[in-house]
Amino acid sequence: MRKQLDDLLAKGFIRPSVSPFAAPAFFVAKKDGSLRMCIDYRAINKITIKDKYAMPRPEELLDRLHGAKIFSVLDMRQFFYQLRIRMGDEPKIAMCTRYGNYEWLVMPFGMCNPPPTSQRAIQAKVEFVWSEVCEAAFKELKEKIAELILLFIPDPTHPFDLYVDASEKEICIAAALMQWDPRVNGLRVEALASKKLVQAEQKYLIREKELLAVVFGVKTFRIYVNHTTKVYSDHESLKWLSTSGGLIEGPDRVKRWAIFLNALGIVPQYIPGSKNVVADALSRRPSRTRMQKQIEEERSDEKEKDRIAQVESTQKVCLDTKFLDQVRKGYAQDSFFKELLPFLTHAPTQGTPPAYLCLRLSHFSVKEGLLYYDQRRLAIPTKTLQRQVIWKCYDSPLAGHLGVDKTYR
Repeated sequence: MRKQLDDLLAKGFIRPSVSPFAAPAFFVAKKDGSLRMCIDYRAINKITIKDKYAMPRPEELLDRLHGAKIFSVLDMRQFFYQLRIRMGDEPKIAMCTRYGNYEWLVMPFGMCNPPPTSQRAIQAKVEFVWSEVCEAAFKELKEKIAELILLFIPDPTHPFDLYVDASEKEICIAAALMQWDPRVNGLRVEALASKKLVQAEQKYLIREKELLAVVFGVKTFRIYVNHTTKVYSDHESLKWLSTSGGLIEGPDRVKRWAIFLNALGIVPQYIPGSKNVVADALSRRPSRTRMQKQIEEERSDEKEKDRIAQVESTQKVCLDTKFLDQVRKGYAQDSFFKELLPFLTHAPTQGTPPAYLCLRLSHFSVKEGLLYYDQRRLAIPTKTLQRQVIWKCYDSPLAGHLGVDKTYR
C-alpha cells in the first residue's frame, strides 16, 4: 500500500486529505498473482446522479468495420487517470488507508460515472486526422517494404554462420544460413530450411534432436559449409562434442553424426535462445496436421454442425444477383432451411413449429427471399455455395487472413 500511495503521489494523482468522507482502499489478487488496488465506492455510487450517456455497443462498432482495409488498435492504458476531477469535488471521493486519508485529483476506478465521462471525451476530442504528411509517409513505407530484400545472394569470399534449432513441441528442426555484411554491420539471411521430424525421430532425446538439427543444417547447406563455418545452437549440452576427446557414448546414430561433423571440423557453439530467433521461429511453425486434429477433437462433442458461413476479410465481398438466386434455390434443397423457411414467411398458416425449431426461429429473418441470422449474417445453404464465398474472400491478392489458426477455423 505504501508503495502504491508513493507512486500516485509522485504522479500527482492524489493528495493528502482532511475530508469528512472516505471510502476504504484495499487490494485484490489478479489472475496472474499480482495485486490491484480497489476502493469501495458503493456508498457514494448510490447517491451519485448517474450520467445517462449512451455507451456504444461492441456489436455496432464491429459492424462499422465493414469495407475497411486498414485497422489500428490503441490501448487507453489507465485512461481514467488522464481526466481531472472537477475542482471542489475532490473531498467527496477521498479514500482511507492505514497511512492516512487521500483524495483523488483525477478520476479513480470504481465509481459509476467515469466510464461515460471518458467515452464522451474520446468521441469529442479524439479525431482521426489523415494529413498530406501522413499520406506521404504511408506511401514511403509501402515503397520501403516492397524494396525490402529478405534473402541475399551468398558471398563466397566471406565465412558463413549457421544457426540451428529443434522444437520439442512442434516436432520440427530448422537451420538458417547467415553471413556478416560489413556494409550494414550486421548479419543477413542467405537461406532458410526446416523439416518435420518423422515418427522415429520424434522419440529422440532433446539433445539428440538438437544434434540432428546441426547435421540437417550442415547437409542442407553443404556447398557453403567448411571448417571456417561457425555453427550456433541454443542447446548448451552440445559442447560435449569438443570435450569428448574422441570417446563418444550413446546410440550409433549419435556416433555417426559426431564423426560426420568432426570430419568437417565443425563444433557447435552455444548461444542464448534470445539470439537464435530466426532458427527458433522456423522450428515453431504450426503443423497443419496437428492443428486439424485439435480442431476435430474440439468439435467431437458438438451435436450439430454450423449452417452459417461466417467469413471475415479485409476486402469487400460482392455477391451478384445470379449467386443470390442460387442461394434462394438452395434453401429448398437443404432439409433444415426447407423446414424453417415456411414458418418465417407463412407463420399463421403453418401452425405451431416443432420444439427444436422454436429456439432457432428467433434468430432468423427473411429479406427479399434471403435468410439472415441475427439480422446481418447471410445463411448459405449448401457446401458448394459456401466454398464460392470463401474463394471470393481468400483468393484475391488483397484478401486478409487473421493468422493460421483463425483462418483454418
